[in-house]
Formats: sequence, structure tokens, C-alpha cells
Amino acid sequence: MSELKHEIEESLLSRGVIVQEVKNTDELCSSIMKKYVTGKPSAWWLSLKHIKERVAFEDDSGFRHISNYIDCIDSEFNTKTEKVYFIADENDTDEYSMLAYLIDRKYIEIIIESCRYFEYYVVPLDISWLICETEHGEIIFCQQRVSHPNVQ
Repeated sequence: MSELKHEIEESLLSRGVIVQEVKNTDELCSSIMKKYVTGKPSAWWLSLKHIKERVAFEDDSGFRHISNYIDCIDSEFNTKTEKVYFIADENDTDEYSMLAYLIDRKYIEIIIESCRYFEYYVVPLDISWLICETEHGEIIFCQQRVSHPNVQ
């Protein structure tokens, strides 16, 4: 088990949360990349498409605002996002790999705060938007959706 994986899972388990690792991580990441990433950058945020907003937080508190972004998205599209894919970039090793978990959105801040720095991506189950934080403390919000999700 990698050090980052151990940290993430321990932050959840220590709060009594059952860890739900995504079994088809490669497939999930491929779908997200196809929709939101151009090429194969070392970090997705280097080549994101469909960027709607970028906000820098000088005090590295961007992760504390992710719930606010999700609330705004839910309000705009009359949705209720409870579960999200939380994807952690393990790019600290020689091999490029991602960890993916299905978590309740209320644990996003807890995971990020309790682990060492790592790049991460938050995506709803329908992959209709993406939120990430760069190594510079900037939060990026991407959304490809052009109409209300319930409109056919």
C-alpha cells in the first residue's frame, strides 16, 4: 500500500467511514480525461478544458471552499450532490497512478486536511463537472454541461 493511500484510508477509517475504493479506476480516469483533459499531462490541471472558474487562495485554503462550489452547482441545476469521486494523484513515484474513492462529499475537506499535500480531483458520479486544486493553491472548476441535466 502506498503512503498516500494509507493516509487517505486512515483519515476515513479513523472517523468510522467505510472506505469505498473505485475498482475500475483506470476506466473512470480515462472517462474523466476524455471529457476534461487535453493530452496526457503529468498533472491533469495543466491541460484542463471547459474551465469555468479559477480562484487562487493565498492561504492555501482552497479545499475549504469546495463544498461551496458544489452547493452553487446543485443550486444552479436543482441537483443534490451527496457522493462524489475523490481522485488522488499519486504522481510522487516514478510511475503515474491515481487512487479513486467514492465518498460522501462531507469528507473531502477532512481527507485533504489530514494528509500531506497531494493533487486531487473531485467529480460527481455523472462526471458533469470537475473541481481540483493546483500545486499553487488555485481551485479550478470545469463544467461541460450546457443545459439542465434533467432536460432531454
